[in-house]
Amino acid sequence: MGLTEDKQRRTNIVKGALEHRPGHIPFHVDALPTAAARILDAFSGSDLDRALRNSLSWVSLPKRRTEAGAGLTADEFGVVWTVDPSNRGHVYRHPWPDGIPSEINLPPLPTDLEVSALAEKAASRPGYVVAWVGDLFERAHFLRGLEGILTDFHLDPDGMERLLDALTERISRTMRLMSGIQCDAFFLSDDYGAQASLMMRPETWRRFIAPRVERLAAVSHELGRAFFLHSCGCVREIAADLPGIGVDALHPVQPECQNVKTIMEMTKGKLTLYGGVGTQDVMRSAEASEVRSEVRRVATELGQEGGFILAPSISLMEDVPLENIKAFLAEAWQLAGES
Repeated sequence: MGLTEDKQRRTNIVKGALEHRPGHIPFHVDALPTAAARILDAFSGSDLDRALRNSLSWVSLPKRRTEAGAGLTADEFGVVWTVDPSNRGHVYRHPWPDGIPSEINLPPLPTDLEVSALAEKAASRPGYVVAWVGDLFERAHFLRGLEGILTDFHLDPDGMERLLDALTERISRTMRLMSGIQCDAFFLSDDYGAQASLMMRPETWRRFIAPRVERLAAVSHELGRAFFLHSCGCVREIAADLPGIGVDALHPVQPECQNVKTIMEMTKGKLTLYGGVGTQDVMRSAEASEVRSEVRRVATELGQEGGFILAPSISLMEDVPLENIKAFLAEAWQLAGES
């Protein structure tokens, strides 16, 4: 099978999952930089999606980072990050520690050159292509600090409305600039969950976050793309809301934080779940035979009627044994018709 036919087959499998049609189950494995290098070495490859035969590929705009001191970089919003080759690092300094400013100035939109670089990357991908478009609640707390932004919901609701509206508008305009690239879906990164519950009350999420996500989903659909939402942690309390605001797929549905089958039952036929195999426990700590058994169990429980994309529940890090990655892939390839 040629590359074009292979890409179309993988794309069709993912579309089948999004349309809740039974059939092959698509899969995706992502890894953070040092873990990805170790995996590529083991598979004698130079491209993770091709080496692992992923059904989906992720693409994103080039990062705008500048040095901000020893071991630090600043992003385009002025958020200062630690540099860690094993992951994306963590926020070292928030630019708005004292509150949301009265005048919100956000960075310039992507340039033609940046969009062209993204378009080239997207065109080269071997499967269904999902383009990351930014972050909303996540960006708010990167700017302000998590404690600060959770307080602002209650002490400065007008400021929160202004900030979230400005971020929503910027993401909407970014999606429109990206409308000419060869991608199948847009992806919003926007963690709402902690390990056992939401970070905020569901009512707070419904007032401040849901209407903005709905606007972004509407733009994505207007541009002919599916709309994917990323939220780590426990989102059980709002999962049933997501189809109604236009979310097509939820990633990564971590089983360490919630009963994934319950979420599927709450949203059956309306929302595609993307994830399902625990990274914190199964991928990191189980025996290879147990990984294979868990993949089969999850696929049987969640994927028989479509509406499911198989994946580890978060990007793999260095502590995941290669034997477990190979065990996951052995089952995933069969389920996706790759073997």
